[in-house]
Amino acid sequence: MNKNLLVLGGIASVILTIILGLNLRKSKKTALTVGIVQTISHPALDAARNSAIARLKELLKNEVSVVVQNAEGSILTAQNIATSYHNNSRIDAIITIGTLATQAVANIEKEKPIIYCAVTDPKSLGLVHDKTNACGMTDAAETKSAISLIKSLMPSIKNVAILYNQSEPNSASAVQEIDQSISESSLNSIHISVNNEAEINAATNIAVQKADLVVVPTDNTVACVLQSVAKICLKNKKPLLVCYDTELYPGILAYVGGVNYSMSGSLAGEISVKLLKKLQKPSDILIIKPDTQKIVMNKKAVELLGINIPENLKIKVEIKD
Repeated sequence: MNKNLLVLGGIASVILTIILGLNLRKSKKTALTVGIVQTISHPALDAARNSAIARLKELLKNEVSVVVQNAEGSILTAQNIATSYHNNSRIDAIITIGTLATQAVANIEKEKPIIYCAVTDPKSLGLVHDKTNACGMTDAAETKSAISLIKSLMPSIKNVAILYNQSEPNSASAVQEIDQSISESSLNSIHISVNNEAEINAATNIAVQKADLVVVPTDNTVACVLQSVAKICLKNKKPLLVCYDTELYPGILAYVGGVNYSMSGSLAGEISVKLLKKLQKPSDILIIKPDTQKIVMNKKAVELLGINIPENLKIKVEIKD
């Protein structure tokens, strides 16, 4: 079994290298080439990728070629893409989107500049130091105020379930922060972890049985099926708090907003140009955090759950239909 996996991994690496080479040969020879590695297909990460490409093209015109690869949630694929980019001398810089992609690239690439976005905890990946070749944007959300607010609106809440993929490094750090926020609000934390998308519906059903509030951190696995999670919470009339900007699917009570993934991608493109032109070093930039964060509440969910928002608290939230 292990031998088969190694063979398949080797074949995948060769195929990625060939595809990358073909993509580069097809493109018109340019002064600079930027490789993009995306963790998985998801509207927020797609927005970051598209904005990064648009900004690169805007600033460098025809002087840049962009090669895009998507790991689709596979660690092995992300590692193979990272190896291909590292070994290709025509790749001048690498933009990584999401923690898995960033971790894979940072583990092997120590010279070319790495510009990351949608990474929850860059410090835990060892990217923040004075000799680093990586810098970028974090999408970490501040959850304390949101959990405190929901508790004040729903005093009967005692137990809070956190739904996440335990193998995602970004989720691990986010869960720690959420645990602290829950504890500071004198609530009980329940961890409901999954290994893949197929387990999420069953895990959500467990969460709504055990808890009074369900919280989803910045987790790529859960994000891909968030609408299904919201449906289960809606059916069981349990509030759902999402710790990143998202569409307000029926069943989501609120999300912690402030991270604009399109802007993060655009900024990644802009930073790439500065690094490629030697105007700055990664250690000059390190981590860029969201300027402001807000709590956005779903009007329909508020009404369904019978929540009354006092006038003095309305200034702390944005209510959307």
